[in-house]
Amino acid sequence: MLLHADDVRQEDMELLPTFMRDVARLCGLEAACCLAAQLGGLDFPVPKGAANNRAGMRRFAVLAGAMGEEAARIFCREYGGERVFVPFCRAVLRRIRDRAIVREFDAGATVGDLVLRHKLSYRQIEKILKRPIAL
Repeated sequence: MLLHADDVRQEDMELLPTFMRDVARLCGLEAACCLAAQLGGLDFPVPKGAANNRAGMRRFAVLAGAMGEEAARIFCREYGGERVFVPFCRAVLRRIRDRAIVREFDAGATVGDLVLRHKLSYRQIEKILKRPIAL
């Protein structure tokens, strides 16, 4: 499951790692989500700019491809020259997944359907359905 800005609610922001909240504040939530979705798990050396050197140009192109050119410029202005770890944002992804499971169940999906669709155990689905989750 990939992180999409449309799925992240205000109450989910607390689950984002501090670094990703900072990126969302600087570059926008959509750019932060795209960064996590495409580069999550990487220890990334941030270039100082778009045309700093050959390696920096390649890294900037990766950032621009992930989060958009303007967001990449802002990101490089803030973090250029640093090595940053881009988190997966798993806690937010779990919450989004759990909301989807509850919505699907409420719409008529069986626990068995949900097990197959989400690749979770029967017990895990039951636990998710028993927890209070704001839809």
